[in-house]
Amino acid sequence: GNVPRLGEHLAWSESSAVAFANRVLGARTNREGGPGALAAAILRQTAAYGLHCDEGRRATLVVDVTCPLPAPEDFGALGYLVGRLAGDGVPLLRLHRAPEGLRGAEDLLHSPFLPHLKALGAAMAASGAVGLYHIEGVTPEARRGDDLVAPGAQRVAVEDLGPAYAALSTAGPEGPVDLVSIGCPHASLAEIAAVAERLAGRRVQAALWVTTARATLEQARREGLAELLERAGARLMADTCLVVAPMASFPYRVLATNSAKMATYAPGHCGLATRFGAMEACVEAAVKGIMRKT
Repeated sequence: GNVPRLGEHLAWSESSAVAFANRVLGARTNREGGPGALAAAILRQTAAYGLHCDEGRRATLVVDVTCPLPAPEDFGALGYLVGRLAGDGVPLLRLHRAPEGLRGAEDLLHSPFLPHLKALGAAMAASGAVGLYHIEGVTPEARRGDDLVAPGAQRVAVEDLGPAYAALSTAGPEGPVDLVSIGCPHASLAEIAAVAERLAGRRVQAALWVTTARATLEQARREGLAELLERAGARLMADTCLVVAPMASFPYRVLATNSAKMATYAPGHCGLATRFGAMEACVEAAVKGIMRKT
């Protein structure tokens, strides 16, 4: 696809995509509104301020993270906490117990940690308004050894993800669910394949919605993954998510999701109580109608 390059200037307007472009790809974009992004596309230029400039990309908050982060949902929970602390600032994360191999990942876009970083940035953008974050020794600008900390930056520590998991589970961590959402941000082909593998030979009791991009959905159809999901009673959908769906017209009340972004938005935007956890737990919840801790 058309993947932005390190240092390239963009004008993107979707909050999760902005964080992804700025951090995983090392491109530069502000959190644009729709009209501003369209104007930039027409003019082929955008205003030089904020995250387009070196000074605007310096960290306003330094976060020492001392708890373990073994799974993507843990990065989502961390993102929820950091977004609330950072607001619209720029956090620099120092991961004292990072997953093995994260600091040595040269190509983040094709690394096994892409789901972790996608979950992290999306959650920060949802609970706060973070358009850029750094991870010391991991993300492009934070690998170069430059001084990324702005004068007067605040310093905090995160020692426990428990408060995030509790806040993201408004219905409690365990119990009945009638809807499961996977794919916020949109699910990758690998994530769709993982869901299909866990559903093999089984049927869902709770509704299971997997949302993805149009090109990914078409590839999933070509590879037979969409058929596997549909055979299990799940729905694979493109170009949407629950946050913009007319959820009031559906009978669902309790949602299970592996997305901290979705769990942040669903109560207010969709009127749904939430249970947040691992993708594996969410698929099991769809099959059994009950969310259990893993």
